[in-house]
Amino acid sequence: MVGNASALVPPDREQERAKRTQHEILLAAASLFASRGYRGTRLVDIASQAGVTTGAFYFNFKGKKEVAHYMVQEQHRLSSERAQEIMGRELPGVITLMHLSASMGYDIITDPIVRAGTALSSETQLFPEVDRRPWEDWINAVRGFLLRGVEDGDVSSTANIDALAHLIGPAFAGVRIASAVLTQYEDLLERLQDLTEALIPAFAAPGRAEHLIEATRSIFSEYRERLALR
Repeated sequence: MVGNASALVPPDREQERAKRTQHEILLAAASLFASRGYRGTRLVDIASQAGVTTGAFYFNFKGKKEVAHYMVQEQHRLSSERAQEIMGRELPGVITLMHLSASMGYDIITDPIVRAGTALSSETQLFPEVDRRPWEDWINAVRGFLLRGVEDGDVSSTANIDALAHLIGPAFAGVRIASAVLTQYEDLLERLQDLTEALIPAFAAPGRAEHLIEATRSIFSEYRERLALR
């Protein structure tokens, strides 16, 4: 009789099985965190939805908080990669900002890790050591693109750039939360477009508002078409 059946499993197959288990746990946690929040999600619920025992969960993760930390950090990494790709196109500042907003909305809808990470980032009291960075990075990015917009001639030289930077990031978060509650993100791209169009008159240089609103509609239409093709 074999005392340890797992000893007969080749190491590479064992590693593959462990990765698959971790992946299932992360997907289950992402779904639950996005819909219930951190406090509303129990470890046993994650294990049950992933189809694993609590013992298997603890074999892969120290606890629920470690999984949540991973979600926030991974969302930040994925969003940063997306931002770098968009910024590499060397578009005008305001147009870049529109693409970032639309792409983030698209990723929230389509990627469970991004969706969970953004939801968890709003529960700031739970993760004081990691949750400030995404907010600070987003505010600083908005500030930078608006300043570039002044140089491009799209943003008024009299616009209060710092105030706008601190407004746009939280406004995005508010739209995300409302969309999650009201439509489970089905209208997120539409509401982000509405937000962008509503904000443009607050910072547009004279004679540029109409052009920027048309650009907004074109960019968000592109991401909606991409979503429809999935």
